[in-house]
Amino acid sequence: MPEPAAGAGRLLECGEFRIAVFRTADGWHALDDTCPHRTGPLSEGTLDVTARGTLVTCPFHGWQFDLVTGACATVRGKRVRTYPVREDATGVYVVLPDEPDDA
Repeated sequence: MPEPAAGAGRLLECGEFRIAVFRTADGWHALDDTCPHRTGPLSEGTLDVTARGTLVTCPFHGWQFDLVTGACATVRGKRVRTYPVREDATGVYVVLPDEPDDA
């Protein structure tokens, strides 16, 4: 996967998975690309560093999600799935589960 610029998102597609990947000063983060509000592409969103953590803002209607937990900062109880990311000398890898959440 080509490395995105710091703070920029990148879409990673693997089978049924659509993952938004971000590189921040804290490292790599991966979460579902689809906002649960109106299916906006989170990989095209902007990042905001706040007292609550680093949030990605959906480009469609402004819902915000924590990069680490996936919790929605806009609507209580909403969230997106997050994925572990590991980096080694050969590259950056998103660790996917066996099946998507909606399988």
